[in-house]
Amino acid sequence: MTFDAPESKIVRWGVLGCSRHALSRAVPAIQSSPNARILALASRDSRKAREVAAALHIPKWFDSYDALLGDPRIDAVYVPLPNHLHSFWSLRALGAGKHVLCEKPAALSGEEIVRVDAACAAASVLFMEGLAYRFHPQFEEVRRLMSEGAIGDLRLIRASFSYVLEPRHSPIKTSKSAGGGALADIGCYCIDLSCWLFGCRASNACVIRQQPIGREVDFLDVAIMDFDGGRMGLFDVAFSLPRRNHCELVGTDGTVEITEPFLSNVATSVIVTTQAAPMRMMEFAPIDPIRAQFEHFSQCILDGGSPVITLGQSLANAATFELLSSSQCDRGST
Repeated sequence: MTFDAPESKIVRWGVLGCSRHALSRAVPAIQSSPNARILALASRDSRKAREVAAALHIPKWFDSYDALLGDPRIDAVYVPLPNHLHSFWSLRALGAGKHVLCEKPAALSGEEIVRVDAACAAASVLFMEGLAYRFHPQFEEVRRLMSEGAIGDLRLIRASFSYVLEPRHSPIKTSKSAGGGALADIGCYCIDLSCWLFGCRASNACVIRQQPIGREVDFLDVAIMDFDGGRMGLFDVAFSLPRRNHCELVGTDGTVEITEPFLSNVATSVIVTTQAAPMRMMEFAPIDPIRAQFEHFSQCILDGGSPVITLGQSLANAATFELLSSSQCDRGST
């Protein structure tokens, strides 16, 4: 899809790496956004970069990430690299004067986010963590319900997210050195949901992990997070259980259930149950929140606005992840 918007209304994007998610989801999302255009892609494998760029109609390719960052025509960079490289290449991109949208988790420690914040201030550029699920219209409805006190005071958030890891999935997901594991790969969604809706990081947290014999990382995690004031977050994530994707928000006067909180391009519903009124169900057709995410961040760049996913929220996520990662709960093997 092409658009005829003037160059002054277009953000020119570069993509670091050729991950499956980047090529199948993010690149098409950028290409279909009216205020964004993909200008270049970089891979350390020059043949792959050339072939992918040609196949996806990307004008330019580079055989190194630094070469892409040195192109003055590129306004913003998308970082979909393995988890352990997220903050490193985000910092290099910010230092090169590029705006950055970095895939979740933006960092594996709070200290890394503090450095990202400082780099944004020094270069006068924007950064946003890529949590596309938040851009689904169902969460506009959820936020409205919370602000209106539809279920009273929010006290408990429960979430489940799992799938069976298959050969087609990247081996990076099961590499300890690359920041793999179920907690980092999909637990970050559940962490963000609780930190976002409660408006703060967890003050205490604990996780019980199961790590299969012969594997480097956790395949099943059950976690509890304390947000003080009688507010708790619970979640389970797994690479070893059937597909599950669900969350429940429990307030003093009722509940809100979301049938598909973390996946895009699927039909979903928000179910509200209270003591004072009959159950209500709001249904949502499939959309692409990844495109909405790129449109939002691109517009922030063009207008000088602030991303809805703030660095403060990313800091809360990273700090809570650290609490869980350093948890002393018993760990099991399977």
